[in-house]
Amino acid sequence: MGTPAAAPGLTFDLHVETRRERTPRPGTVVKAVLQAEARAVGADPTGELPATDLAVALAVDLAPDRDPGPREALADTLLALPDGASFALIGTGGGYPFEGGWAVADAETRGEAAFTAVSRKPYRTPGAQGAQDTGLAGLLAAARTRFAARPLPVRHLLLFSDGTAPVGPLDDEIARCAGEFTCDVLAVSGSWDPLALVTVARNLYGERGLAPEAFAPYATSLIAARRRIRSPGLTLELTLRTGVRLIELQETGGQLLSTAVRPDPGRPGRYQLPTHQWDVGRREYLLQLGVDADTEPLGVDLQLASAALGDAVAPVVVRWETRPRSLSAEERVGTDDNLTVTLADALGRLRQELDRGQLAAHRNRRDSAERHLGAAVQLAHQLGISWPLDRVRTIADIDDAARGIVRLHQSYDQDRLRADILTGGDAGTAQDLLRDYAHGVERRCPRPGCRRPAGLPAAYCITCGEPLR
Repeated sequence: MGTPAAAPGLTFDLHVETRRERTPRPGTVVKAVLQAEARAVGADPTGELPATDLAVALAVDLAPDRDPGPREALADTLLALPDGASFALIGTGGGYPFEGGWAVADAETRGEAAFTAVSRKPYRTPGAQGAQDTGLAGLLAAARTRFAARPLPVRHLLLFSDGTAPVGPLDDEIARCAGEFTCDVLAVSGSWDPLALVTVARNLYGERGLAPEAFAPYATSLIAARRRIRSPGLTLELTLRTGVRLIELQETGGQLLSTAVRPDPGRPGRYQLPTHQWDVGRREYLLQLGVDADTEPLGVDLQLASAALGDAVAPVVVRWETRPRSLSAEERVGTDDNLTVTLADALGRLRQELDRGQLAAHRNRRDSAERHLGAAVQLAHQLGISWPLDRVRTIADIDDAARGIVRLHQSYDQDRLRADILTGGDAGTAQDLLRDYAHGVERRCPRPGCRRPAGLPAAYCITCGEPLR
C-alpha cells in the first residue's frame, strides 16, 4: 500500500532540520527532524473517493451471551454503508456474504447483512487456510484472505472486540497483514487487553478508541474518513552515504505512528518507512544517524543522507567543526534547528515513558510504573504540557514534577487506565511547541551561556533544566 510516487491530488514539501555544526568524534549520533507538508492540488481539494474504490470488512469478537446492543449497533453500521462499496462481515455465525467473499452495498445486501448481525452469534473464526483460529489473530487472518481477493485502492478493516476470545499468535499475523489493509480498532465494554488492541491499530495504521453503546455513528464516521484520504500509503525513502548508519527513524505526534523501517532489498544503504493515511497537513519524523566523524573534513557542509517522500527530496547536512561557533541569542530566535531537534526528541521520550508507565501500572509493576511515569511527568513539566500530568494524576500522586517523583495510588480504576492506554495521547510535534516559543520569544533561560528561548507555558529550560522566571 506504499509507493514512492506522488499521491494523486497532493504535492509535498520536505524540510530537514539538524544541528549543522558539531564536534567530530567516533560514533557520533546525529539527530535530525524531517518535516513533511502535503498540499492539495487539482480542482477538487475536498472530494471523496468513489465508494466503488472502497473495500471494508467488519470483524467481530463479542461474547455470545452479551446484551444485544453491540449487535444492533453493528447492524446499523452495515445499513449505513454507501452504495457501491464492497463489504464483508467476519466473525458472526457464517458471516456475510453467506458463501464468503464480498458483497456490493445496496438496499438488499445491507438488509441481509444487518439481519445476520443481529440474529447470529459469534463463533470460532475461520483462519486463512480454513483452520479454526480464534481471537484477534484469527480475525486478522480471515480478513487478510478476503482482502487478497478484492484489491481495491482502499482496503480497510473495522475490528470490534470485547476481549472474549484469546489473542492468538498476533505478531506473526500482523506482519502478514501489514501493507495489505489498514485497521481501526473499537473496544466494546468487556475484558479486552489494551496492549493487544493498541498493537493491532499501531501496526496496521488505524485509529483506536472506545466504542460507545450505540457506536454506529462513530463507526460510520471512521469509514467515511477513509474516503477522504488522498493516499492510503506512501513510502518515505532514506538513502545513506557510505559509512553512515541508521539508528532510528520514527514518526512523532498523533495516533497513527509509522515506526517499521525496513531495508530496501538489493539497494545497500537505502531504507523505507511506510507511511499511511495522507491528506492535507504536516507530519514530523525524528531521524538518528550514526557516523564515525573523526576522519571527516572540517568546515564544509557534508551530506549524510537524503530523504524522499512523494515528489519531494531533501538532504541531511552537517558541518564538522573542532569548536562550533556560538550563535547569539538573536540568531537563535526562529532559526535554531537544534531547538527543533531537542523538542522532537523530548516529545518522543515523553510519549514512550508515559506508555511504559501506564502499561506497568496495568500489570501492577509498581516500581517500574513510578519510574517511567516520573520521567514522563518531568518531561511534561519542562515542556509545559499539562495533559500528561492530568493523566498521571488518575493513578498516582505527583510529589515533585520538576524532579519526576510520583507515588502510585494504592488502588486505582483499572477500566479508566485501560481506556487511557488504548486511546493514548497526542504529545504534538516540535512545530506545535515552537509556535508557543514564538509567542513567548521574550522569555529566555536565565542561565549565562544558554539563553534558550522559552515558550509561555514552560516552567524549565528544555536544554539545561534551569528554572524559568
